[in-house]
Amino acid sequence: MAHFVADGMWVTADEQLPEKTGRSTDGVTGEMLGDAQTTARFDAITTLIPEFVVIYGLDSVIRWVSNSAARFAGRSDLVGKRTDVLVHPEDIKPLSRLVAEQLRNTDRSIPSPLILGRVKVASGSWRWVETTFVLADVNGEIEIITTSRDCHDRKLATDRLIEQASIDDLTGLANRHALIATLEDLALKHVPHCLLFCDIDDFKAINDQMGHRSGDLVLQHVARRIQCAVRPNDVVARIGGDEFLIVLLGSVAGDARAITLRIVESIAYPVELGGSTYKVKASLGIAQAKRGMTPEELIDAADAEMYASKRQRKTEYSPL
Repeated sequence: MAHFVADGMWVTADEQLPEKTGRSTDGVTGEMLGDAQTTARFDAITTLIPEFVVIYGLDSVIRWVSNSAARFAGRSDLVGKRTDVLVHPEDIKPLSRLVAEQLRNTDRSIPSPLILGRVKVASGSWRWVETTFVLADVNGEIEIITTSRDCHDRKLATDRLIEQASIDDLTGLANRHALIATLEDLALKHVPHCLLFCDIDDFKAINDQMGHRSGDLVLQHVARRIQCAVRPNDVVARIGGDEFLIVLLGSVAGDARAITLRIVESIAYPVELGGSTYKVKASLGIAQAKRGMTPEELIDAADAEMYASKRQRKTEYSPL
């Protein structure tokens, strides 16, 4: 049987990790297995490759770590410790589930899919790594042979790009792209929800009277007030100009109407800009999501309700 040890490197049945001796050899951190020649060869491989190797048992006790793994973690006492000294608490269960799936496979020599997780380093902080593993039968005992690669900087850079693509620059709220994704996910999971469409009345007059910079400040005030009025699991988005959309979990008959009233009252509270105090009013419309309704259809329904509300109201923007 061939055991996958690192990217592109294999230990065959003729050259497998030998029996445990409980000793540590020069240049190798951990409990080594085997004759001197195989040990030296394996040590050289794990020193040269960018990945680091950790071997542990089904009892989660670490049996062996490569030099690169010890350096990455900043400690030389990992052997004999449980993997939870190294792996982030939130990542232990996903890794364990993947190991359980691999145990059910008839061909255990096939490497697992890549899994993202966090590993504790010398500073006590956590770094993201990509990990794959195979299961090996060593003297009748199943061991998990893992290889990991540091991907922390790439992961953070990717997260920043995703955030920038889904966040409204002016208010820090979700943007239209993120809102659509949220509505699609809720519809797919059949989670009851409704959509509140909020439009600042006569916002052009605010820009004309106070200038665009003041108009931006008003939008930021409105964004914060809406966020304070909704529940933690509700989603607030700005989809452009003076239009805000709020995804409310549940039904219109439930908490949605009470939340809508809180938003109206919160927005109506006076805003102080440039030494003057202004009243800001908004029109709101709410629509309940129905099975089979697309995000755009739900937005259009809430938009129609908002314009119906706007036609019934008279708006004013004037210093108090």
